[in-house]
Amino acid sequence: MELYLDLLPKREKSRFQLVLGIVTLLLGISYLLFLWISHKEYFLPLGLYMILLGINSVLMGLGYHAERLFGKAFICVNEEIIALKPGVMQRERRLYWKDIQSIHYQLNKFRMVLTDGTTREWKLSSLEYAILIRTRQAILEMAARKGIEIVP
Repeated sequence: MELYLDLLPKREKSRFQLVLGIVTLLLGISYLLFLWISHKEYFLPLGLYMILLGINSVLMGLGYHAERLFGKAFICVNEEIIALKPGVMQRERRLYWKDIQSIHYQLNKFRMVLTDGTTREWKLSSLEYAILIRTRQAILEMAARKGIEIVP
């Protein structure tokens, strides 16, 4: 069973959020223009914050996560690898099936013993329960298909 889950799913589009974002963006730009024309520099961060908030609202109104600008979050289990990147700011963990000797599943974590004798432990407690179940099922099914020892 191959599995690829995007942990940053696409949102539904929202006209209200889109209009609110455009209005906030225009207010921020006009505020910065007012400060520039009047040669005053106080509350400059407020204008920049309004622009960032407007961009975020426009992206959310179009159905995108703002986190997508910074990276991906996914789970991938296929014939060659197990890859897990639970958050945008977290690093990707990847193991090749040919390097795994046995898999120990404990509550919310996998401990994989590699062919060189080292052990890797992946905690899955940060994932939603339904995603955790699908991931566990996919890893255990693929391990059984590959002939890897599964220790409960």
